[in-house]
Amino acid sequence: MKPKNAVELAGFPGTFFIHLKKYFQLPTTLVDYFIDDELLRQFMEANDLKSDELTWKEADILTEGLS
Repeated sequence: MKPKNAVELAGFPGTFFIHLKKYFQLPTTLVDYFIDDELLRQFMEANDLKSDELTWKEADILTEGLS
């Protein structure tokens, strides 16, 4: 059974997030306490991905949840 999506928690700059999309075409979301949007976009571009191909959210899941 192949997963339908994935979440990388506390993984900025998103190494697994990028890998799962690039090599497995898996819709993936990155969630971390701090995300530098520009650096993340550069990392995606260096891996031949567009910013609209992945989702990310800056949040402290221990206090805020994922709403």
